[in-house]
Amino acid sequence: MSPGSRRVIAWSTTIPGNLLAALLVERVFDPLMAPSGPLAGTALGNLLTLGQGRGTGLYFMIVGALTVLTAVAFYLIPQVRHVEALIPDA
Repeated sequence: MSPGSRRVIAWSTTIPGNLLAALLVERVFDPLMAPSGPLAGTALGNLLTLGQGRGTGLYFMIVGALTVLTAVAFYLIPQVRHVEALIPDA
């Protein structure tokens, strides 16, 4: 598979990903962070405050935490951490 084909496949995931993120924020995270939502009386509600647009902040916090956890998980795998030394140059 050519590099161009791989790039097209990788970039083709951005539109569905953005649509999914928008739906998640609008239908899940914004209602959670509403003043009368389930997270209103929790520490997370106090940290991010409540109201319109706060679901987006919660979404970004969750995505950021998942990114950090993924990076740490892959760092703990020696084959991934030392991939430059394990794979010979072409």
